Amino acid sequence: MQFNFLQQASNCDFRLAWSINPAQITKILSNVKSKILDWALLLESKGILGEGLLFSQAEKREAATMTVNNINNFNGNVHNAGAIGAGNTGDIHQQNSFTSGDFNSLARQLKEHGLDDSDVTELEQLVKQTAKPTSKDEVEKGFGSWIGRITGKAFTGGLKIAGAAAPAVLTNALCHYFSIPV
Repeated sequence: MQFNFLQQASNCDFRLAWSINPAQITKILSNVKSKILDWALLLESKGILGEGLLFSQAEKREAATMTVNNINNFNGNVHNAGAIGAGNTGDIHQQNSFTSGDFNSLARQLKEHGLDDSDVTELEQLVKQTAKPTSKDEVEKGFGSWIGRITGKAFTGGLKIAGAAAPAVLTNALCHYFSIPV
């Protein structure tokens, strides 16, 4: 085995171990939670509620026709070499919700979620007055009162997103605007 060879060649007894940064594990868990939340919201928007943890036959039929999208984040240069992944079948579509740093595209996305002009204008003023956050925690602290107020609107049916999902949706949108990984 290569490990034994290294020990013998170096004439040194050592232990080989993998080291994983806890922040990476936190990021993975956060991404998994976000994907599950997005999927649950998609099911809810299609009327698939699974009351009592059971799905009706109509809900099962609706879910069978759904398209599940996988999103991968690539760091560095990405070139279209013609190969996309395992099997290479089906169509590939890309839709960017908004561009990081472009408030107009963020505003469009928020309005699609049902926010009105005054909510978006208030956020724009807050963005201009607040130091640029560098982490999700800083976004939550700097914009928490705004996120809380908008979440209240979602709980009363004033938005096109569920109240329980609103904090994550709004925080993630702001993080993407500020180019902060979520």
